Amino acid sequence: MSATRKRLIWQGISAGAAALSVVAMQRGLEIGWRRVRHEPPPKDPTDQSASWGSALTWAIALGAGVAVARLVAVRLAEDVWEVATHEVPPDTNAEARS
Repeated sequence: MSATRKRLIWQGISAGAAALSVVAMQRGLEIGWRRVRHEPPPKDPTDQSASWGSALTWAIALGAGVAVARLVAVRLAEDVWEVATHEVPPDTNAEARS
């Protein structure tokens, strides 16, 4: 398999894993928010009807959650790639550096 093809496959796998993990994380945060606050999270934290506290708490939770979920998903995808192919994932930044 060519290096370009491996790189494209890896980009698809890592992006898909990250996207799925972010969706799952957001659902989990919404459930947790409802259990703790007994109300839905702000749909749009920039909306003036959302309190500052709720808007900031939700934005911080989402920001941190997205970063952690993406990190975990990509690291796990790398582990699976290595087990399946017996090599490290392709360096997707190699072309950007040349």
